[in-house]
Amino acid sequence: MGIDPSPALIDRANAAKALSPAGGKVSFQCADLLPPWPGGNGAYDLIVSNLALADVPDPGAALSDGARILKPGGRLVATIPLRGSWAEFLDLYADVLTEQGKPDGLTALAAYKRSLPDVDVVTRWLESAGLTQIAIDVNRWELLFKSAREFFFAPIVELGPLPIWKQIAGGRGDEMQDVFFFVKEAIETYFSGAPFPVSMVVACLQGVKPIAAASP
Repeated sequence: MGIDPSPALIDRANAAKALSPAGGKVSFQCADLLPPWPGGNGAYDLIVSNLALADVPDPGAALSDGARILKPGGRLVATIPLRGSWAEFLDLYADVLTEQGKPDGLTALAAYKRSLPDVDVVTRWLESAGLTQIAIDVNRWELLFKSAREFFFAPIVELGPLPIWKQIAGGRGDEMQDVFFFVKEAIETYFSGAPFPVSMVVACLQGVKPIAAASP
């Protein structure tokens, strides 16, 4: 079973399922990513979450709920951006907020940067969820965008952190629009004629729900 909070994406997934010979083995459900996740205790052998943890307020709690619905011996695999991701954009964003005299925005941006976890934090999440055989693989790469427009409309941005970034700039209305206009201009100015490189630092987390020892 796959879950996603977007009805449009669930519709797309169901359309793809209809074309697959294995489609009868798969189901999709429109559900919020916040815990509790669908399923009873010990319902699943495997849980896979690709970048979705970045969209929930408390990823540690989400992982703990994932452990709840795993069968003993079941495995959880999840990817999540770490601190250092989006660095080039966030630096330009801070410059624009400074130039525009937005101290509240700068405070919110600093809090957002601190909220991005590091390896120690995600390790504690997995341990607190009661998982064992913990493995964390960290990968670093650059995403290249031809323009500011391509960056803001890329699915990984538009469906990922962009709503949070907009809240930092005021959320809605002219204030937010003005800030993002100047961010767009900054990207086009600094990277005129060249790709806009954005760093990503992403961890793949794995853990296994322990099998309870048999009673003597």
